[in-house]
Amino acid sequence: MTPIGPVTFAGRHKELTELKEHLSVVPLVSLHGALGSGKTRLVTELAPSLGVPCTLIECHPGDRASALRARAERALRCVPGSLPQTLAQTSRVLIIDDIQHLRTDEATSLLSPLLLGQTALGRVIVVGRDPLAAAVGASIAEIELQGLDVESAATMWASLEETFGEAQGFDAAHARTRGVPLGLRREFARARFGAAAWDIATLDAPARAALEALSILRAPVAPAAVAALSPGVDCEAALTSLLARQLVDPAGDGRVVVHEVVRVDVLAQMDFDEKCRLSSAAAELVASTAALSSGPRLAWQAGDDGAFGAMDQITRVREVVWHWLAAGQRDRAADTLLADRELAARSGGAGEFESLLDALVDGPRRRTNRPSEMSRSVIQTSQAEIVRPPLDPEKARALAARSGGAGEFESLLDALVDDPRRRSNRLTDGRGVL
Repeated sequence: MTPIGPVTFAGRHKELTELKEHLSVVPLVSLHGALGSGKTRLVTELAPSLGVPCTLIECHPGDRASALRARAERALRCVPGSLPQTLAQTSRVLIIDDIQHLRTDEATSLLSPLLLGQTALGRVIVVGRDPLAAAVGASIAEIELQGLDVESAATMWASLEETFGEAQGFDAAHARTRGVPLGLRREFARARFGAAAWDIATLDAPARAALEALSILRAPVAPAAVAALSPGVDCEAALTSLLARQLVDPAGDGRVVVHEVVRVDVLAQMDFDEKCRLSSAAAELVASTAALSSGPRLAWQAGDDGAFGAMDQITRVREVVWHWLAAGQRDRAADTLLADRELAARSGGAGEFESLLDALVDGPRRRTNRPSEMSRSVIQTSQAEIVRPPLDPEKARALAARSGGAGEFESLLDALVDDPRRRSNRLTDGRGVL
């Protein structure tokens, strides 16, 4: 298989310098740019040069400010509720990626307390597609990431040629993409494999099966995890093909991940039943990584944490719940939450669980393209729209009790049992897939 290493980082010296200069004087810096412009790669390249610990947390569709706050507190190992104080008193950088998945009011709730004073030791970098002025005002530094210049783009193109073979048409590709790195990689694949290089329907069966598994898993994973969801598929050959076509991003540590652009396209073309089947398999696979799930495991087994990277207990519960929701198995998702109810209090994960409860009880009512499911409600996760059948009433009551507020019990119960005779005044939002 083609060695799995990161795509060459080219150019961006001006942006790196500008980021460092802003961080030296401003507590919060916003980095925004178009999809595929290389924002996440830029901050990961910046981190080692800062000389202080850097922590990156990701936002997911459906997240709330409380979930991101809890995620950051776990990553920084600080007491729940003490994130601003920890950043003010500790020399470190917190990077919040994909902030566009939060609504403006949620982003304001998250970031306003992080507008630290000039004497603060910590810094915050917020990465997203849009400027943050609407969310936190003008008291921050903003950097917009444009495409690569011709020289830097040529360096990246030459690196791709060195790894995957020569490809003609760089000048036209740069003009079409304006130097956006992901666009350049797509044009490179088209030059190498034809105009249909990114057409999911034209992929051979093994490559498509591997790509569908990666899209369902959504996180950077080792090939062993792909093999677990695609038994009988030659994963080595499939991943080699996907890497050459630039449909898969190497994480640099032996894991691979699918970019959001590709993942959304793949999920939109997947058969509904196959999507549910793979989501169920993903839920079981992620759950199997728990330390006590099945006893000792060999390091190279797909069920080991090595296939996914280190996960704390709350992160694992979150991923399992989202996979069950994507599979349309709300009862299984509720069972997972109820089985680990003590984590919310013991590990400072109440914010994460609050977002998961939202997903279980407040899914927006949307139409589905399956006529037989028109009468059911639909919920959105980062894995696409899924059918939401009514939850078992007993689980509904148990989950409603976990919401922590007696005043919300009625509205939570209404949404969970899906009883048309009862109306909830609880507002639902339209957070979904981008």
